[in-house]
Amino acid sequence: MSDIFISYSRDDKEITDKLVDSLRDSNEVWYDGDGNAWEDEIYKQIETCGVFIFMMSDKSANSKYCHEELTKARYFGKYIIPIRLKDQVTVPENLSWLNEITGVDMFELDMKSLTDLDAAIKDSAHIRGAGQFSQIQPDDKHLLKHCWQFINSHYMAELREQIIAWKIDSPTYKEHILGYLEMRQVLEKHFAESFLEDCFKKFDAPLAELVELVGDTFRPPYDIIYPASRGFSAARKARAKELRIRYSIQANREMVLPKLKEVMKAHHELVHYIKVIDPHFKFDKD
Repeated sequence: MSDIFISYSRDDKEITDKLVDSLRDSNEVWYDGDGNAWEDEIYKQIETCGVFIFMMSDKSANSKYCHEELTKARYFGKYIIPIRLKDQVTVPENLSWLNEITGVDMFELDMKSLTDLDAAIKDSAHIRGAGQFSQIQPDDKHLLKHCWQFINSHYMAELREQIIAWKIDSPTYKEHILGYLEMRQVLEKHFAESFLEDCFKKFDAPLAELVELVGDTFRPPYDIIYPASRGFSAARKARAKELRIRYSIQANREMVLPKLKEVMKAHHELVHYIKVIDPHFKFDKD
């Protein structure tokens, strides 16, 4: 376990190397100095570090790898210290939350910037237990409760089992899943906490795709097996319905199950982050 993890762009390696040398006098520091670390090792170091430092420049703010590292740091509830390497750094919209965090200016590696960083690291020790982002706003808390009544953990686990068994409780499915997606679509107000809104969007997208696939599975083309003739007996109609479902399951199963796995993973990550910003949130309450 390291005290500090440093995320940086290769374009900023020179100043990052110098900073690491300075910090290692009194801290355990980990960074991918040679650029050869495996992804699993990087994420493990993020998960176990005390402080996450982001070397913030135009290059790092637009780096796919730095974005992934920042997302993991946020996901694990790490205390993040942005170090601005120039006066004006333009960050993309999905990282706008960085501007809400008190950081350190380090346009050059001098005594003042090192002193400011040392003070920020020491201050972080008093905040880590509660979490840097744990103060959820009242409006977000109310909206979260409203959303969660549709997609609570109990129902999502139940839905997973129903889809695997291909026996969906249609009224409950419409009430929970279709009701939730419709609400999110027409809702004028979204979460003010940008990262929380991003987590919900990452859950909404695969869920909407799953709904499309499930819709295809349980409402297949009738004319394939069930001709438009009206002379069928009740038994024959029931048999035709059974065959329709079997046909569609065979056609869509390979797409539905991987998408279901993606939805459950996004829901798990959503739960994890909610625990970071609102440790007392009641997940099991409908």
